[in-house]
Amino acid sequence: MAIHLKEHENSTTQALTEVALALSMAFFSLLILTLISMGVPAKSKLNQQLDKEKTIDVIQDNKAKSDKAGSLKYVIYYHGDFYDAALKRIKPNKFNSQERLILAIESTLSISEVIAIKTQINNSNLSITTLNNEWLSRLEKK
Repeated sequence: MAIHLKEHENSTTQALTEVALALSMAFFSLLILTLISMGVPAKSKLNQQLDKEKTIDVIQDNKAKSDKAGSLKYVIYYHGDFYDAALKRIKPNKFNSQERLILAIESTLSISEVIAIKTQINNSNLSITTLNNEWLSRLEKK
């Protein structure tokens, strides 16, 4: 008994049709993307000049704000003592509460120790980081 398939029932023809349709949609999508990207106008010289002036204003504003806020200071906590960036011993309460401080601590300290150290400094603008190997070796030599 022989099976005769009509052309619309042949699955090979349907698969090739699906592949051709997918390829044509991909080509059409690429064509649309190309046309859209070619249609975007380049910035004029006037717009570029305005952008440069805005950038300069923003940079100057940021510098003015950072001057008002004070300079960034580093505090190092190592084996129960506080040090400045030059590794001189300092008192933790000598800083203004509005100064921007970065506190560098040993990575082996527990959370409760870090919280206790933070309350000793009493600064609202405090960031905390860990000491790297170079700082640790400098502090050990001290």
